[in-house]
Amino acid sequence: MRGRQYLVGLIFALLAFTAAPARADEVDCGFYLLPGDHVHPWIRAFSTSRCVERDRMIVEGRQYVFVDVVGHGAPHGAARRRTARDAVARAVTLYKRWFNVPEALIVSGHNPRLDEASAIAMAFGDRVSCVIWLDNTATHAGRSMGSSDTAQLKRTIAHELFHCAHLSDSRVDTHYRKWRDEGAAEYFSGLAITEAPPISAAVEGFMDIEFRSLYELEHDSYPFFAFLGNQRGVDAVVDLMRRASRTHTPAGDRATLRNIPGIDQLFHDLGREYTESKLKDENGRSLGLPPP
Repeated sequence: MRGRQYLVGLIFALLAFTAAPARADEVDCGFYLLPGDHVHPWIRAFSTSRCVERDRMIVEGRQYVFVDVVGHGAPHGAARRRTARDAVARAVTLYKRWFNVPEALIVSGHNPRLDEASAIAMAFGDRVSCVIWLDNTATHAGRSMGSSDTAQLKRTIAHELFHCAHLSDSRVDTHYRKWRDEGAAEYFSGLAITEAPPISAAVEGFMDIEFRSLYELEHDSYPFFAFLGNQRGVDAVVDLMRRASRTHTPAGDRATLRNIPGIDQLFHDLGREYTESKLKDENGRSLGLPPP
């Protein structure tokens, strides 16, 4: 798997983060990355920028380092770092129950190469970490940079961290399948940040389930994962991830669903809840989907 790259919808995770000693002075941002990472086009410009370390924390034995890109002038920098610290602590503590959660570098700065994504993930052997750009995260799903909606920012950070955990855990299929991995990330981020409801972009498209297969819904598969968790518990969602097919085709996606015990009855119950507008998120809030 050395050198193999994984593109994830909202996030890429950087496997192989090397913890650096605390420094108050400016250094090349590449100081926090392995030399081999610098050749990746999404990180090349970042690695030659200048960074200042602002903070670091240990959660569940893992290290999380917060840096500013020099000259960036991030809005609400200190307050946003506090928001990110809380999101990281809560998400890592929760995810560690089921997944191998990597260390992470949290960057106050914008990476224009990432478009709608907010982090990078690459595999180098069996060492794992994650890099998240807070500005990309803050603008995800239409949020403006510096938004006062800290709950949604926390949930998005937790969503991205789940992708890191998923891509670093050898017990699950680490090949990115959008419907499975985005649905699961939105579900687990809601368990971590309970005060934030799911974003509308993860819910509204579920109405296409009348015309398309679940695995064709991409980000909009989330209501299925919330329903599965509500009906059978978190372990049922974890089991789906661990038993997922390693065949990365629609046939493999169908096999992943068939691996769920009692899938026919589950879909029957899902359809009933959907037609009666009773689908809820993982914290009992209505998803607000109108009846078909």
